[in-house]
Amino acid sequence: MACDIYRPAAIDQLKTIGKNLNIEVFERGTQNPVKTAQEAIKYAKENKNDVILIDTAGRLHIDAELMQELKEIKNNITPDEILLVVDGMTGQDIINVTTEFNQLLKLTGVVVTKLDGDARGGAALSITHLTKLPITFIGTGEGMSNLQIFYPDRMADRILGMGDVQTLVEKAKDVLDERDIKKTMNRMMMGQFDLQDLLNQMRQISKMGKMGGIMKLLPEMPKMSDEKIADAERKLKATEVLLSSMTVKERREPRLLKHLSRKNRILKGSGRTEKEYNELINQFEKTKKQVDEIARQIKSGRMPNIPGMGGLSGMGFN
Repeated sequence: MACDIYRPAAIDQLKTIGKNLNIEVFERGTQNPVKTAQEAIKYAKENKNDVILIDTAGRLHIDAELMQELKEIKNNITPDEILLVVDGMTGQDIINVTTEFNQLLKLTGVVVTKLDGDARGGAALSITHLTKLPITFIGTGEGMSNLQIFYPDRMADRILGMGDVQTLVEKAKDVLDERDIKKTMNRMMMGQFDLQDLLNQMRQISKMGKMGGIMKLLPEMPKMSDEKIADAERKLKATEVLLSSMTVKERREPRLLKHLSRKNRILKGSGRTEKEYNELINQFEKTKKQVDEIARQIKSGRMPNIPGMGGLSGMGFN
């Protein structure tokens, strides 16, 4: 239910999220949030809804009037869970905010967002230690797929710069198409890897979120600066735009790209530079040689020698 009547477009935003997730959103415009909450509970009971989420107004600082509103909502609907959403980028200040909210509302848990930046979540562990409240979920991006169950041991690994491979694997299972991945791997092992396979691979990985968020889940990667991550994302975007400006036939038969007329058409259509185009072709040819050599080694029954290559790292994003 939508009970944030203060932030501009908050209700519209919630309705959009609900539509994308196929979840009904109960709202009564700018009506008093306490009354809206009461009507929403009645509506939910009549329609046999078993889970009800109440989105109340956010606040960066303690506001007496808004805090009283929260208290009235709680007293009128007696929720089973009261979760406080805090910004992981605010550092240790969230301890004070959490403590004050807990004293007034008796929280049952905390959700920590914006853990995809340099702030790796030290404050998140401090919340649990100092307030004795459990962290139920963490947010590592803007999409719903980036809302994750909180695991203290995994967060500790991220804080220490050891990555979180287990979360990465779970995220991959949720969003990646296993059939497409197997198809691409089979083509690679048969020596048929081409630019269409590369584009398919990039689109699969993009489903997992921004490159920065993925990198921070990998061992050693959390040490990369935001500048380097941003540069990798720019290169990735440039590559995807160039590939998308090619025809399927050109991606399946890269030899066609040696024609100057095709190159000029792709550059004009993509708006990218000749340097970026040449880097893409050179890196692809290098990667394809490595892939083809691995395929030959496997076919001959030998253990393949993989000198740090891979789809994206081989394309210059390591």
